[in-house]
Amino acid sequence: MWSSSDGKGRTKYPMIVCVQVRGVPLPTALDRVLPELEAVQRSCEATTSADDVRSILAAARDRLRASLAAPPGEPEVVVPADAIKRLADEPEFAGSGEGLLRVLYQVEREMSGFLSIGPGGKSRIGTVPAGSKTRIGDLRPQQIRVPACGREPGEVALRWIRFLLAMLDPVAPMVVIVPIGEAWADLIVGEPVGSQFFCIRATPKSIPLTSDIPYTLDPAFVASARRLLESPLDDGDIVVRRPSGHMAAPLGNVAAKLGWSRQAKLLGLGIGAAVLLGVLAVTLRPSSQQGSPAETRTPVRRTERPAHAARPPSPSQGTTAGTAAPAAPGEGEFDDRPWRALCEEYQQWAGQLLRKLDESRRARYAADPGLAPVLACFGDAREPADPWSIAGVARGPISHLVRNPPDAVRSAEGVRRTAQALERVLAAKRALSPDGWRRLADLQLAGHAFRERGWIAAHEQVTAAVKGVSPEAGADVAAAIDTVLALGDVVESVQRRWGAIEAIAQTLSETGDPVLAAYRGWAAGLGAAARVGGAGGAEDPASLLREIDRRLAEAQSLGEELAAFVRSGGWASLDHAAFQRGSRSHQSLASGRSPDAAMFRNWLFEAPSYPAPDMSADPRRGWQELGGTRGPEELAAATRGVEELRAYLARRGASVQEQDEEIFALLDELRARAAELSARRWSAAERGEIEAQAARLTDRAAELTRAVNRRIAHLRNQFEQSFADTVARLRRRDEITSSAALNEAWRTLRDALIDEQTAASGSGGGGDAAVLVERATALEESIDALDRAAPMPELPAGAAAAPWGSAIKAEMARQRESVLTDAAARLVQGADADDVARGLASSHRVAQERLVALASDAAALEGMLGAGCGLRERAPAGEGPTVADVAARMESSLAHASDGLRTALAPLRDRVGRLRSIGESSDRADLAAMVRGARADAPEQALAAWRRLGEIGWPAGLDELEQELALRESVERVVGAVRDPDRRDALAAELAAEAAVRFERGAAAIGDVAQMDAALAMLEPLSLTSDDLRNPALRLNALIRGLRRDLSRQGIDEAGAREVVSAFVTRAARDAAAVLSADEGAARLVARLEEALAAADAPPQQPQVDFSTLGPGATGNAWRVEVIDGGAELVYRRSVDRGGRNGGGSELELRFVRVATSDGAGAYLLANELSLGQFLGIMRTAGDWEDFSTLVLTFIGSTDPRRGPRVWEWEENSRGLVLAVRPATAWLREVRTMESTPAYLAGLNPGVPTLDHPLQQIPPDAAVYVAALVGCRLPTSAEWLAAYEAEGRAVPMDRRNLRDAAWKRQQAYVEEVRRSGKLPQWPDDGIFWPAGSRSERRGLTAESHPWDDGTLWFEPAIAPTGVNHLVGNVAEYVFEDPSVFAGLASPEPAAIRDLLEANASKLRVIGGSALSAPEIPVDEPQALDLDTAIDLGFADVGVRIAFSVDGNAGAPVGVLGTARALLRSPPYVLNR
Repeated sequence: MWSSSDGKGRTKYPMIVCVQVRGVPLPTALDRVLPELEAVQRSCEATTSADDVRSILAAARDRLRASLAAPPGEPEVVVPADAIKRLADEPEFAGSGEGLLRVLYQVEREMSGFLSIGPGGKSRIGTVPAGSKTRIGDLRPQQIRVPACGREPGEVALRWIRFLLAMLDPVAPMVVIVPIGEAWADLIVGEPVGSQFFCIRATPKSIPLTSDIPYTLDPAFVASARRLLESPLDDGDIVVRRPSGHMAAPLGNVAAKLGWSRQAKLLGLGIGAAVLLGVLAVTLRPSSQQGSPAETRTPVRRTERPAHAARPPSPSQGTTAGTAAPAAPGEGEFDDRPWRALCEEYQQWAGQLLRKLDESRRARYAADPGLAPVLACFGDAREPADPWSIAGVARGPISHLVRNPPDAVRSAEGVRRTAQALERVLAAKRALSPDGWRRLADLQLAGHAFRERGWIAAHEQVTAAVKGVSPEAGADVAAAIDTVLALGDVVESVQRRWGAIEAIAQTLSETGDPVLAAYRGWAAGLGAAARVGGAGGAEDPASLLREIDRRLAEAQSLGEELAAFVRSGGWASLDHAAFQRGSRSHQSLASGRSPDAAMFRNWLFEAPSYPAPDMSADPRRGWQELGGTRGPEELAAATRGVEELRAYLARRGASVQEQDEEIFALLDELRARAAELSARRWSAAERGEIEAQAARLTDRAAELTRAVNRRIAHLRNQFEQSFADTVARLRRRDEITSSAALNEAWRTLRDALIDEQTAASGSGGGGDAAVLVERATALEESIDALDRAAPMPELPAGAAAAPWGSAIKAEMARQRESVLTDAAARLVQGADADDVARGLASSHRVAQERLVALASDAAALEGMLGAGCGLRERAPAGEGPTVADVAARMESSLAHASDGLRTALAPLRDRVGRLRSIGESSDRADLAAMVRGARADAPEQALAAWRRLGEIGWPAGLDELEQELALRESVERVVGAVRDPDRRDALAAELAAEAAVRFERGAAAIGDVAQMDAALAMLEPLSLTSDDLRNPALRLNALIRGLRRDLSRQGIDEAGAREVVSAFVTRAARDAAAVLSADEGAARLVARLEEALAAADAPPQQPQVDFSTLGPGATGNAWRVEVIDGGAELVYRRSVDRGGRNGGGSELELRFVRVATSDGAGAYLLANELSLGQFLGIMRTAGDWEDFSTLVLTFIGSTDPRRGPRVWEWEENSRGLVLAVRPATAWLREVRTMESTPAYLAGLNPGVPTLDHPLQQIPPDAAVYVAALVGCRLPTSAEWLAAYEAEGRAVPMDRRNLRDAAWKRQQAYVEEVRRSGKLPQWPDDGIFWPAGSRSERRGLTAESHPWDDGTLWFEPAIAPTGVNHLVGNVAEYVFEDPSVFAGLASPEPAAIRDLLEANASKLRVIGGSALSAPEIPVDEPQALDLDTAIDLGFADVGVRIAFSVDGNAGAPVGVLGTARALLRSPPYVLNR
């Protein structure tokens, strides 16, 4: 085992490799396997490939299989006869050898159930083990730490395995753990449990070596042990081999006690190495494999003569601790061990499961194949397998059947049925484990997965459910199976949903969007934040997981929407940078807000409003490479022209003039601008600026080209006098502007000029070059002037980046070319150039201004619509024309536009058209659908539809009012997406102002109480209070509902109720006087509340109640009642027949005190904790011991399983049958290891329990049963707290019997005694801990209060006056719903238990005790895990009983009770 990490980088779990070896000599296995494992580790650590690891393991497996073959019959282990003697000679035990004596003492004392037993029932040392073992529970695994006695792990392991085989029964499971490089080893005997592997990481400071513990060793033991150390084993060598056939010799004693079958058990040898922690684990354990031949280890002499395993079972086997051991059964004698094992299983868990296995459960179990063994065990009606059926007796306490098996059990048929029943019950037991039940294994895996996701509550619940199914003493297996079945389908759904969420999260994370990347963490957080009660209520064991499943379903649905958007191309079509920069969802995440569903919905809502710009519209797409940068063709032409200019100057040897330097500098500037512009990202936000700069760059580059051409022409005119050269140069220049019409005019006029100059030269053909250059230059300047007279205007802000912006720019270019064509034609026809330029400028300006105005209107209109403006609204600034005005102006401009431009602006025009349609619509459903379908790229439509709904009388009634809540969510999302903060605030204010208007409109039409209550419940989500309402009737209704809410608030008391009721009466009279004068119901409410307030200040009036019919009096006329102080106290008495040895007095007296709870209900509470004497009196007058014994585990004498102090014990008759209860003979059950050591510190002896001490160690269902016998119930926590407030809080804590210095002294004494090797009980053993408590301050580390009352356990329960021991002494059960048990016709145990199990969440414990931890608040009800309380209860929890004033749930009293009663059906003012 070594530190490792998986593919996801998790390092929480180590890598573990182990080898299982069977049928190979152990020394050979150790020699060959351990080096191979070390090699495997080195190879695995050197790779990160899973395939490599698999290959490494496969190769190692093949090598071991090839090298570990053993000859048939070769023994697996040989234990030399002098193995123990050799161990004694090791240096660690040199000298007196006392260290090994201590090890032997611990083995004899703690592992007695596993010892190898020889003749006379004696162990190897020669002693008869004390307290022979018959209970399976007594075969608990044991762990001791010993010196290593060797250097190599294999050597150490082999030496101690031989020691264990020499001392213990051959089939006892054994584990040896050897830390590499340390001086100790740990031995575990018995099937290990998880807690015992603590030793792997524990140093000797935590777990000392057994050889170092200074036990007090009996001289006789020392003498016997030294004989063992000094002599070889009497049997000679022990050979452990693998027989080829079935086991012939009798099973060892351990096998019989565990109920192992001779044919079904195999012996496995498991070897593993743990390098990270430095341990080598060697495991010898029995295992079962179907269809394999039986194997066992048979200890024999070297001569192969059977030794210990061939002897008869020990005579000590099959006895009860503390009783004489019967002789081993001889030929034909009855062997009671299988019978005892069967009864033990039924007493511990199977009996309770059988009792609860009704038809409903059988049907549920039958639906799960994994529970087939359970049904097979308990479901055979033809031959029932339970002990009572086999014995042929009625079902009852099982203890007497164990001790006195009836003849039917002893018969051959009984033996057969017992063996079969034991086999079935053990098969059922095996089935109830993750290895045997697939559903349980799935839950276990799910629990681990939940922990990985941070779902701690779910992990703990599932883990507890898996653990709860384990059949252990006192476990309610039926309830645990019910829980597993309830969880199974829900867990499967949760896991399936999480798998879908993981796939969605992968898709979303691949986008790189930070909001989408947060999806998985958000979904995991939903599971972590889930709490019980979120779905289905706390009484549903799967409620927490159902809530997680519900939350994950919502997360999955939302995730599927997000993933569909991504996969459908929506993500690819977005401008990602602009989206992340501008959306509110991204801004919220960046500001530190935790992701939630609203953030993801907003992401979906906002995304379409950030479309990626049309890449084909990017003016830089056609740019060329220009030596390290890119630029338009015009810049390329300018670059070529400048290069030509430089070359010409160099070729002619001409000096560079100032105008040349300006040309060169301008080119560098333009190239730098081109480089900067090339680097900018094409996006909607950048589009307009990029287009404008690209246009300016193109224009300036064209100007530069013309300037270069003119300069070169001038130079050539200066240096080249040839007319022919000048003509050739002019003809090469076909384009001098960006206008096709002007270039055509240039070519026409240029050619005419050349022809004219050529003709003027005569037949010689050599015209005047200087004149030609001069006139050509003038012509070029004239045409350039026309080009400059028609500049391209820039689009207004917001227009360039709009989808229609490029269409307007194209229209501008078309119209410019049109006027230039006209101007060029006039110029060619001979018109004056200046006149043509002036006319051109005028016509061009008119056309372009019209298009610029159109662009401005379109941009303004798009901005207003994007801000959610309606037709009659102005721009967000509140000035200028309305949307309708701008739209009309735009339509006028489009009258002269091209079809292409009208098509480009069609979407914008359609949005205006939809606004007009919305303003004319009266279809409520259609308008509501428009609001629900709101889009961030058209917010004006949802807002207009929502406003239009208000104009046509929406909402009318509850249904539309409920819809309004959903519509507001859409509108709020629209408002949140508006980018102008001022506009966003204005819309939010409009939404808030309209909330009250619409609520009043919808609620005013309601004529039903329930509907009005539902409507009023919307005030809070609408962020409204009664003060926001103008309608006086609705304002009064809101005040009434607010009063109901305040009065239902947890913790409100009578004083608080008076305050809120008084405020309500004042407000109602002030704000709704007219309503009160017109509405009888509302007026009656206010009047009754005023009366209650007045009565609260008046002297109390005693009600006329017949107390003889309440509480105990309700059970019959044998009770007499004494009324004290007008009913402040009641004392019930009746005669009791003295019966048995512990009669408890001739009269039973129960004194009750009146308490008034904060909810106005009155109840009577028993003044004291129910005493043992009172309990016995109740049972003798009204109870049935057989009924009581079905609720409380029965036991006799030393089989008492209870820990901690106990006031009572069962008594039995001469036949061993349990009859009744009596005071315990001692507070604590006898601990065998204590022997003559006192149980208490000197001066702390608490005496013995008496009838006056409080009843405790009683489960809650039995407490309900006892209370019901006298017409009572368990009190509620409210009643307990009312008594505490009235009388209890005045008593200082240091005068209460709580855990204090006396307890602390006993704790220190127990610690001291335990250091000597004895095991007295800690003084907090068996106490109540709140459900889910993880406190580690128990036993040795527990703390106490500082004061000292001198009382260790409990004080007498009864006091003559007042309420006694509300806090301290024993804690008390409380139950929050008295109505649950009110319908019981009689105290029937099965019905009580069923009701309690169905309402387990309402059961609590309160008050603290003499034993409870100081950190547990005494005045807060603590949650109780019912499973831990059933059958036994707790050492420090007792019973206090109560009854209601009206015999059931109590009558309302005081202002609080009166107001609650009046408001059960609130008298709202309704529209009749």
